[in-house]
Amino acid sequence: MESLSALIVFSALPNCKVGEPYLNLDGSKRKVTATFNGGLIASKNITMVNGALPDGLSFEDATDGWNVIGVSTKAGSFPFLLSATAPDGTIEMCQY
Repeated sequence: MESLSALIVFSALPNCKVGEPYLNLDGSKRKVTATFNGGLIASKNITMVNGALPDGLSFEDATDGWNVIGVSTKAGSFPFLLSATAPDGTIEMCQY
């Protein structure tokens, strides 16, 4: 994950394993978030610009970001680019 600026900070996503649910160690859903001045940016303001999640995974609206849900069915590299828009109109992108 590489943030192209420091104004909006995106959360990191660890690699997934084929055939295993993409969950945190405690069983909770993994989440993509973006923060601006310490506050979370609403999911409606975070979009995928290009790329794709691994086969079997998808985004689920979580209001304050996007849950990544499912079970990966294919190994490989799946880069994607997210864009987030802050309340003041600042737009930043992050390559995963």
